[in-house]
Amino acid sequence: MRKSSFRSAVALAVLLATAVFLVPSPAVAAPGLVYGLYQIIGSPSGKCIADPNASPDNGVQMIIWPCHNPPTSEQEFWAEKHGTEDWELWSNFNGKCLTVLNASLKSNAPVIQYDCTLGANELWRFDNYRIINEKSKLCLTVKNASTDNGAALLQFTCNGGQNQVWTFKTLT
Repeated sequence: MRKSSFRSAVALAVLLATAVFLVPSPAVAAPGLVYGLYQIIGSPSGKCIADPNASPDNGVQMIIWPCHNPPTSEQEFWAEKHGTEDWELWSNFNGKCLTVLNASLKSNAPVIQYDCTLGANELWRFDNYRIINEKSKLCLTVKNASTDNGAALLQFTCNGGQNQVWTFKTLT
């Protein structure tokens, strides 16, 4: 009887420990992404991608800014899947997509907001916390690895830098 009780206690402890790790987190890595509304948070700054001055205009370069709590629409983005791996990230504020300026294939090209057209320069893939542009195969990056408010977003060669690491905080 004693071995049986011990085994049952161990099995219960393992089950409970496993259950703790299965509780969903409000911030998800991109591989667990589903259609929904998110704040996109950069590392190591802990700041959100934002539309500066809540602009409705095309061509505005996106930045990082302290995350608002509760979130405001200029820091909220819908993630919508197209095909098997491609995602559009569009603003809850104005419906504009995160896009690479002029569909550039070069490093340091600004990431802007623009009307959504399903062009490859506004489609993104996710790989190990990186957001990679479908057309250029370059990573969404905070310029100069800055953690300053208002630091600009651009695309750059994927290099494993912390300024290319992003998480998605679920809002819906």
